[in-house]
Amino acid sequence: MNAVVDRVVGSHVGDAQDGIGHSYERPSLVREHSPDVDGAHSSDVVHSRDRGQKTLRTLLHWNLGAAVVLSSALVVNEVHIQRRVSAQLHSDLASIPFNRVALVLGTLPVAHDGSANPFFAERMEAAAALYCSGRVQHLILSGDADIWGYDEPTEMRTALMAMGVPEMDMTLDRAGLNTFESVRRMRTVFGQERFTIVSQGYHNERATYIAEELGADAVAFNAKALPIIHAKRTWLRERLARVKMWVDLLCSPRQR
Repeated sequence: MNAVVDRVVGSHVGDAQDGIGHSYERPSLVREHSPDVDGAHSSDVVHSRDRGQKTLRTLLHWNLGAAVVLSSALVVNEVHIQRRVSAQLHSDLASIPFNRVALVLGTLPVAHDGSANPFFAERMEAAAALYCSGRVQHLILSGDADIWGYDEPTEMRTALMAMGVPEMDMTLDRAGLNTFESVRRMRTVFGQERFTIVSQGYHNERATYIAEELGADAVAFNAKALPIIHAKRTWLRERLARVKMWVDLLCSPRQR
């Protein structure tokens, strides 16, 4: 009996034996990793990471280059517009030449937060001063007739009448949906070749430039404007509007 047990135990201890008494090692269940395979895998990971970093650097360089080009184009655009029209812009009533008609560019009487819009008040005061000084005889009030529930030309007429401008000396242009349309319609709808534009200085630069490009002879009277620090949104919107201006000019037939 003991001999049988010894044989059974002996068959499970140490090396296994085959049917003819030859011993052999049991195969290991743990897979050994080849150093060559591990090295190749690590190399692939490094190369993949290097490619990703190179691609990222390339994208950053392209983005930086595009930003520099765009910024330079915006600066050149600003300088070009200002140099082109600086002589036509006036802040002193005594220096502005006489024109029979003035174009008053529209704006809302209220700001985005519902408070009174200082740009509207200053623009209406400038238009009233221009009329009362005798530098113009008629005002065309151009703006959007339905923006935030307001009719810009009607609001302007109401404010100007309160400042002493007769209703009979004002014409409403309710199709002046933007600056380009307001200026364009002065020639195509109202038949005016020479006129004065009334708005804030930054706005007058663009409007006067458009007028010249469309073949009109225009000067501008600058209303008071808030410092940029208090009108950052307006300043940014004007920069974008000066880019859009080129699209409008390129798409519009010139009338010389």
